[in-house]
Amino acid sequence: MRSLRLASLALAATFALPSVAHADLRLGGDGKRVERKGFMVGLSLLPGMMRSGRSFAPAMRFRYALGGGVHEAVTLATEFGVHKPFGIKSKKIGFDVDVVATGYIGRFFVRGGVGVTSWAYVAAKDPFKPGVGGLVGLGWEFPMGDKVGLGLGLDYDARVRPDGLLAQTVLFGLRVNAFPKK
Repeated sequence: MRSLRLASLALAATFALPSVAHADLRLGGDGKRVERKGFMVGLSLLPGMMRSGRSFAPAMRFRYALGGGVHEAVTLATEFGVHKPFGIKSKKIGFDVDVVATGYIGRFFVRGGVGVTSWAYVAAKDPFKPGVGGLVGLGWEFPMGDKVGLGLGLDYDARVRPDGLLAQTVLFGLRVNAFPKK
């Protein structure tokens, strides 16, 4: 339950960022930044770890995002994901959908989202059940021109299953977001 409270707090902080980001803090670099206006498409490759009993199992997640720039410092997207645990004797592949808001202060970003997954792994009698929850994350964006950004970030994903067990995943990876011209 504490994880859900933390996720809610992080999501609230994400929506509060536009007023802070308006100061246009340039945290290092040459002052280049991505113009986050209009339609956005993104791809992410996120290796990480799933909590498995008292240990962790490696995992991989691939995500595809469709959304847009709500403000120069805020994006809102629907992210579709595929995830696979390794080191667990299963051939299952999971699918997830989240609505994610990302706030930027210069190149630093904070993200928060809510959504569902087709299964959330927990070391239990029935390890694969659907889950509802969300994610919080932070990272750093490197501009690759004025319409494309390469982000390096860390996400914490928590999902509650129907049996009340909490599935947790920590992911570290790359995401590319592009804002094609109209």
